[in-house]
Amino acid sequence: MDAWKKVKEMEIGELIDWTMSSESTLRLAAKNEIANRQFVCVPCRKEFKYRCLYKYHLKSRTHIYTIEPPDWRCKECNKTFLYKSRYERHMNSHKNKILKPNLICEKCNFKATCKSQYQIHITTKKHLRSV
Repeated sequence: MDAWKKVKEMEIGELIDWTMSSESTLRLAAKNEIANRQFVCVPCRKEFKYRCLYKYHLKSRTHIYTIEPPDWRCKECNKTFLYKSRYERHMNSHKNKILKPNLICEKCNFKATCKSQYQIHITTKKHLRSV
C-alpha cells in the first residue's frame, strides 16, 4: 500500500517512468494515478489543470513536434531546423550563392553573397578605415 500513497504526490514525469517498472504493484499504482488525473499528456510528460489548456496544448507545436519531430534538413549542408520559416530562409541563402556571383570589396577584400550584405558592409567602420 506504500506505493499507492507515494504516487499521489508524484509529478507526471515520475509517474510515467513508474509505468515502465518491472514491479507490478508500482506499475499498477502509477497507471491508476495517471487515469485519475484528468488532463495528462503522456508523450510530453505534462499535466494540465484545465481542459481548455490541455486542448490548446494538443494543437501546439510543442506537442506535435514531440510526437513527430519535423525533418527540415538542408540537402546541401545537412543542417536541421525546428521551424519551417527558418529552413526556407536558409534554403534561399543557398540560392543566393548559386545565382549571384560573390560581390568583393576591392578595398578590404570583403566577400558578400548578396547585394544588401555588400551595401551594409560599405557603411561599416572596417570599410571606412580602409578607404
